[in-house]
Amino acid sequence: MLILYLSNRYVKIVDGEMSGGRLVVKNFYEEEDWNGCILNGTITDEEMFIKLLEKIWAKYQIPSRKIHLVVDTSQFHIKILEIPLLKSKKKEEYIKREFADVGRIESPVFQYFTIGEADKQTKREKVFAMEAEETLFQTYVEIFSRAGFDVQSIQSARGAAVALLDFIGVIREENGMIQIVDHMILMNFLIARGEIVFSNRVRLFSEPGTLDYVMEISHSVSTTLQFAHTQQIDEGVLPVKVAGLSEEEFSMYSDVLSGINPDREVGILTPGEHIAFHSGSKNKFNFCVAAVGGILEGRDRKKAVIYKITPEKKEKKAKKVNKKIVAGGIAVGILLFIVLGFGIRIFYLNVKIMDVQEFNQREDVVESCKLYDETKVEKDAAEEFGNTMERLSERILAYPKIDQKTENIVESCAQNNMVEVEISSYNDETGTISFDTSADRVERIHQFANELDKRKIFRDVQYTGYTKTMEGKWTVKVNCIMAERQEN
Repeated sequence: MLILYLSNRYVKIVDGEMSGGRLVVKNFYEEEDWNGCILNGTITDEEMFIKLLEKIWAKYQIPSRKIHLVVDTSQFHIKILEIPLLKSKKKEEYIKREFADVGRIESPVFQYFTIGEADKQTKREKVFAMEAEETLFQTYVEIFSRAGFDVQSIQSARGAAVALLDFIGVIREENGMIQIVDHMILMNFLIARGEIVFSNRVRLFSEPGTLDYVMEISHSVSTTLQFAHTQQIDEGVLPVKVAGLSEEEFSMYSDVLSGINPDREVGILTPGEHIAFHSGSKNKFNFCVAAVGGILEGRDRKKAVIYKITPEKKEKKAKKVNKKIVAGGIAVGILLFIVLGFGIRIFYLNVKIMDVQEFNQREDVVESCKLYDETKVEKDAAEEFGNTMERLSERILAYPKIDQKTENIVESCAQNNMVEVEISSYNDETGTISFDTSADRVERIHQFANELDKRKIFRDVQYTGYTKTMEGKWTVKVNCIMAERQEN
């Protein structure tokens, strides 16, 4: 079974299968997209992408062209649901209703699979569910078909990751946080009491291998664990496991999390005993977690609607075309009859038009039209002037305002969290006020930034550039983007 994983910059291919209850990985291939033909799981340059595929298949001499796609894209709508135990058809209908709040999708495709075991006492179960536009799937199928590939199924990267975490027992056996990093994409999973209580997908903006990069990843830990605290999930100090970081990145990442909380356990996600590897592929598991999870697509035969390209689907499409042809013949006959009726109607209307033209050429009618046009020009000019004044007022009110109140708010937040603050600059074009902060513990700066973010005068709060001074203090650069003014 060939899994082809698409995200940003990299094409990853896993050759594996399910055998005797174990997942066996035979080979793992990876190539970087230097031409930028893949962005957020979307193929932006079809010709260059096809050339990249041909290069990979030739380089590694991959014999099969039957593939299962695992795609990491924001175009998938994801939900983890707790639903009643239902039969397949009613379960599908229930899940579709749960996506009613996502927005109108003209031709939706749904996928789902169960997570863990059903609760027999409450008669409920956890499911991972996904909705996407069918045209998205059709686009992938058409592109790969032109390159000579047979797409067997398409699924989401987050779904494949959840399936793998469930398979290796992490969900039912551990409490903590799992982070899966794929270059510029980060998937977070908060696990407590045998279930996933929170998950999200985050875009990373810093350059991999840098301190800012691991700081972005660690910031998601702080945010997610704050959510855990608000949900009263207090299982001690929750451990964190991460996949997708190099040795150097993991070393920096561990240091940052230890600086925030020395008691927190930080480790690397491992495949466990249920996954076997051939030819040293185990060392690469850290960088292909979601791709390996794609192999689990076929383990649950009762799950619904993994999008497949089958002869039955093609046959139904052909029958639909034939029906359209028959219906088209009947429609042509009806149209001929209608055209004859309209010919008679047109002759009658031409006579009426001649009468109207004579009326429009009368002198009094022409003078009235001229007066109307002049009045309308004056009215439009007045409205345009009013609109201009309104836009000018909006621009003035939208201009951020820095005053003593702003400084008081910053000083108050700093005092509340025992943080020293010194304003360093203000950019009046972007409305960004910057200041340097320092504290004896880095979490105080996190709390200070979070408190600023809650204040209405700031539209966004960003902080980066963590350093530790000789005196043992942490210093961080904080940038606050001012919100638009609210007064009328």
